[in-house]
Amino acid sequence: MIRIFSALLAFSAFGLYAADKPNILWISSEDNGPHLGCYGDEYATTPNLDALAKRSLRFTRASSNAPVCAPARTTIIGGIYPPSSGAEHMRSQVNLPDGFK
Repeated sequence: MIRIFSALLAFSAFGLYAADKPNILWISSEDNGPHLGCYGDEYATTPNLDALAKRSLRFTRASSNAPVCAPARTTIIGGIYPPSSGAEHMRSQVNLPDGFK
């Protein structure tokens, strides 16, 4: 019973703490470039993403640090370049630096 109460108390505290932080939703869609209605593509049928884009922050001048998707995503998520994380060769099993274990 004490464990359950402790867990509920901890989750309540997390909820109070999170209320002060911004509400961020990160959507990552690869290999589509600007092929969405919100970016002006007349042939794309993306009404839900277009509605979300109207209420959100869109990037119109972004660049990538890697020419392929997996190393680029790894850099965005981890904050380090692909050679530092071992992601430049797109392997599924790599030895991560000590700070990521």
